[in-house]
Order: sequence, then C-alpha cells, then structure tokens
Amino acid sequence: MRPVLLLTLGEPPPSVRAAFGPFPGWYERVWGGSLTVHDGRGDAPAPDPRGFAGVVVTGSSASLTAPTRWMEAAADLVRRAHDAGVPVLGVCFGHQLLGHAFGGRVRKNPAGWEIGTLPVHLTDAGARDPLFHGLPSPLVVNLTHEDDIDPDGFSATVLAGNERTPIQALALGDATRGVQFHPEIDGPTLRSYVDARRSILPDPDAVRAVDAPEGAAVLRNFRRFYVDKA
Repeated sequence: MRPVLLLTLGEPPPSVRAAFGPFPGWYERVWGGSLTVHDGRGDAPAPDPRGFAGVVVTGSSASLTAPTRWMEAAADLVRRAHDAGVPVLGVCFGHQLLGHAFGGRVRKNPAGWEIGTLPVHLTDAGARDPLFHGLPSPLVVNLTHEDDIDPDGFSATVLAGNERTPIQALALGDATRGVQFHPEIDGPTLRSYVDARRSILPDPDAVRAVDAPEGAAVLRNFRRFYVDKA
C-alpha cells in the first residue's frame, strides 16, 4: 500500500517537545503505524501528493492571518491532493489551511483562546459523515487554538461546531476533511500546553485537560474510511 504523508507545519512549544517529543510520534501513536514526514516549512521540494494514500496536515503556532510563502506552498499541496482525489485531513492549523486554500478567511477567534477538553456538536451532515462514525454528539475533544475560520462567505460543508468556534470540522468534496481540534493530543500533553501558555491564558487553572478518546477516534476513522478505502 502507498504510504501516508504527514505534512508537518510546526513544532510543539519547547517544554512540551522536551516532555513528549515532536509531532510525528503523537500522530503515529493514534494512527497505529508509521507515516512519511515532510516539513512543509523547509526548502526541500514538496512531494507529489499523488504518490500517497492520504495526507494529514498538522497544527502550528504560526498564523494564517499573515500568510507566508511556505503557507502558500502548503496550501498548493493540499489543493493538488484534493484535485487528485487523495484523502486529506487537516488538523488545527491544517484545518485552517484548508479554509485558506479553498476561499475562506482565517481570523483571530472573536471569543479568544479555546483550550481544554471540551464538547463539540455534530451537524446533521457531520452525524452522517464517516469521519464521525460511531461517535456521539456532542463528542469530547482536546483543543488549543487562537485562530479559526470565519464562517461568513465560506462554502464548505460544516460537520461540527460549538459556541466558541462555528467551524470545528468541515468537508470539502468526497475526501478532504478538516478538524479544528487535536485528535493526536492526549490529556498529559494538553496539560503541558496549558502550562506552556499559562501567561497568555485568562484562567489556566480552570482548564480541563484529560484524555479525549472520542477525538482520537476521528483520526482512526479517517484512516479506516478514507485512506484504507481509497
């Protein structure tokens, strides 16, 4: 079977990386296998997405409110994958990248930081989508983000949302999906994020940070229903 590409677009905060390692190990733990890693911020040419069974795009501390050249190159890669019918899953920044790549606007969330183990609600389309197969609504997921996709004027199918972030999950066509939350982050890792961002959060001690197996199941559903069936 063809490999799956993990397009890494960031790193954890230094204290989080020291405790839990870089992003690829987090994804491989939940994915249940190895992934081919390409750092989309570097100078190496981007791989042809047609050579992969799927593409997963990671989070990043960078912001698409001020796009850079490497962000535009990453957006081009996901558009090429989408056009070729290669399944794509964008996570957090990767989810926002899909919005940016397909005509949406990324903004600073008017509600401010969303961080913690929190519920998101499926739309009718989300309840039918294989990405959320076997999962309840609301489902409990782990989140840490300041930006989101502005829902005004964006034509993707919304699969999930909540009161702070209207587009928590989206669908573009048959096999391109995005989730604002982090299926790869477990409770201890999220707690480490809270500690790393303590100085910029309004009430870090009130943040709930625990394992979110329903969120992790979303990544496995992407593998099962999109990548393995491609």
